[in-house]
Amino acid sequence: MSLNLDLRLAEILSAKLCHDLAAPAGAVHNGLELLAEAPKTEALDELAHQALALAEESAERLIRRLRLLRLAYGPTSDESKAPQNNLFAVSRTAAIEWLTTTRIKILWPVEILPKAASHTPGLSKLLLLLILVAEEALPSGGEIMVSGDGDAENGTVRVEVYGPNLKVSHETLLTLTNGSSLTSLTPRLVSAFLASRIAEYYCFTLETLLSNNARLHISFSWRSAAPS
Repeated sequence: MSLNLDLRLAEILSAKLCHDLAAPAGAVHNGLELLAEAPKTEALDELAHQALALAEESAERLIRRLRLLRLAYGPTSDESKAPQNNLFAVSRTAAIEWLTTTRIKILWPVEILPKAASHTPGLSKLLLLLILVAEEALPSGGEIMVSGDGDAENGTVRVEVYGPNLKVSHETLLTLTNGSSLTSLTPRLVSAFLASRIAEYYCFTLETLLSNNARLHISFSWRSAAPS
């Protein structure tokens, strides 16, 4: 299977990125605009401090979001440029640093997998894509719990998602397990779509379970071929 995709996906992905980056970029602009329009009074120093604090906080959120999206959406070929265990650690840090700026708590222990398993090609990217899917499902906040077991030959990673206002569409679940045609793809489905393609490309078995519309379970596993 080839990972080459066409212009339709590029358009949808661009729309998704613009949506995700618009809010923090706008906040940076608003903070600087507030400072520029402030009257030259004794209160300017305090106002300047508030505006700069807003700009700095928003700029940091923007940097964290970009770091996460680059790892999740960036070229798969980039994985060959870094050791897989290092990529796994970098991916974990990026996810945690971003989600600390949101209302979502993530539980991702440092060593959910032995080092041999964390070397598995495609594992880090697929996990990040599933975390983006989970984030989309928690508009009011909640928790994401990552766990796993196995080794380089056989293993499973699990992502459990729960919150007070869990929203998972039938289309998202279907896209995760069965993929989607590019003609029906939307910005909300792009992470699920890419996850399904990455899973197929690296021969992961991806499964989902929605329990009483209150908890979403996503898992993917890998198995070595049986000896002939």
